[in-house]
Amino acid sequence: MMRAAFFVAICLSHAALSWADQNIREAVQDYMGFATYEAGIIMPAQLDEMVFKAATFIDTRDAEQFEAEHIPGAKNIEWREIPARLQELPEQGLVILYCNTGTLSAQATFAARLLGREKCCGDARRDNRLEPRCGMEAQMKLLKWIDIPPVWLTAFAMAAYFQAQYFSFGLSLDFAVTRFVAGLLWGGGVLLGLLAVYEMRRQDTTIIPHREADRLVQSGIFSRTRNPIYLGDLLILAGITLYLDAVLALVLVPVLARVLERRFILPEEDRLRRKFRADFARYCQKTRRWI
Repeated sequence: MMRAAFFVAICLSHAALSWADQNIREAVQDYMGFATYEAGIIMPAQLDEMVFKAATFIDTRDAEQFEAEHIPGAKNIEWREIPARLQELPEQGLVILYCNTGTLSAQATFAARLLGREKCCGDARRDNRLEPRCGMEAQMKLLKWIDIPPVWLTAFAMAAYFQAQYFSFGLSLDFAVTRFVAGLLWGGGVLLGLLAVYEMRRQDTTIIPHREADRLVQSGIFSRTRNPIYLGDLLILAGITLYLDAVLALVLVPVLARVLERRFILPEEDRLRRKFRADFARYCQKTRRWI
């Protein structure tokens, strides 16, 4: 009796799975049968300023890439999580899903539309960028040039000056040895930067952030640290802060390190990892990120 019941249960479970599988196949077939060629796709030319402001942007990359850089106001839902977090996608209004290349967002868009979110669109990439029109493109390009390490370094140095002038609270390290150390730090930072620029120029690769490197530089100063320019920025800020006698502003040095790491180093390492693969992995094993 027990064997018969067990056999019937197995048969019923197989039947249920077959029925569910058939329903899924029919749902996909229905969607594919009625979907137009451009269903779920938004072209770059359609992203004018009005659309850009009204749309909800969903970043389908992983959390690390999202934190490093994303469209202002975008929400991060990794492409694999779209079915489980479907309720977080607005039912009304345009929803644009994007990633670095359009591959992940295309799969996420397909899943979302299949599950009933017909207002979802995947971005149609050109040059791997999401390009809003009518002034927004120019603004984003301008932000790219503002968001560079020298600008961040200047802003932090100005904050140190402001603290030294108006919020010193009587704290001071103004000694001859301190000024000597400040000079060493500043000079060391400048020297690191110059050595890094020389090596990158010699290897014929770009020194501009946000751009893809042509070569993996491992020689010269890059054999000692993977980020000599950013390390130099930290030394320069430390030297300026000591020279200004901005004691409280010394905490800005680790803060700048965090900013440089999140906004520049991690995205750059991600690009190098994708392009140079095993070579970059071996480089990381033998050379530290900082010192």
